[in-house]
Amino acid sequence: MFGTLPRAAILHVLPLSQLLDLYDADQDVATLLQLHHFKNGTSKTSVVVSALRAGNIVLNTSTAKAMGYIARLFGLDGATANLHHIQDYTQRMVDGWSVNTAIIMSDVRTNGRIAGAFAEALDSRVHRK
Repeated sequence: MFGTLPRAAILHVLPLSQLLDLYDADQDVATLLQLHHFKNGTSKTSVVVSALRAGNIVLNTSTAKAMGYIARLFGLDGATANLHHIQDYTQRMVDGWSVNTAIIMSDVRTNGRIAGAFAEALDSRVHRK
């Protein structure tokens, strides 16, 4: 699979066991990822998508923290990751897991808390100014 990707597109390679360990160790990550819907590669995409939508995951500080922990695990806190990578990751997580973002459209304080939770969990020393 990696042979078809440009080298610059691969920021970090990790064993699946590390993601599963994070999933098992952090309830917010487990709530976000809902890996129980992915059954050993036999689940149909439409079934998984429907299940994730039905899960009604809301973007809040807990969800943002979980996304930050996962981003750090994927290497988005490192020197090879840039703002575009982080934006793309968050967009894919929100879209792919059907995260409900309605709450952030109206409240600036909530937006700030959510962004702060993500940034704190990502804990990137590289991207600080």
